[in-house]
Amino acid sequence: MRFRINHRTIYRYAGEASESFMEARLTPVTDERQRLLAREFKTTPGGRVHAYTDYFGNAVESFAVAHRHGELILESRVRWRRRRGPRPRSRWISVSRRQGRFTGATGSVYLSF
Repeated sequence: MRFRINHRTIYRYAGEASESFMEARLTPVTDERQRLLAREFKTTPGGRVHAYTDYFGNAVESFAVAHRHGELILESRVRWRRRRGPRPRSRWISVSRRQGRFTGATGSVYLSF
């Protein structure tokens, strides 16, 4: 099966922001069951975008808008294919609840709380 996701986040500020520095993680993981076919990430107003892979294998877009703006729009478009077959072995990460750093987070295939 092929999938397409169009994601849009709009930040509207009460006043103008002098600058914005953010990271976005909006790309599905590529593994034994699914493969990324294409991705595009854009900010409005335009800013410098730096793409990298974090420690956990997630695609990250880090960006900066270094001028005044009253609104910031993030747009992500991805296409990927899901394969049939057995589930891949999970990549569990043990995280102590006592650390209190993940308030509101829920478990997933990749993270256990």
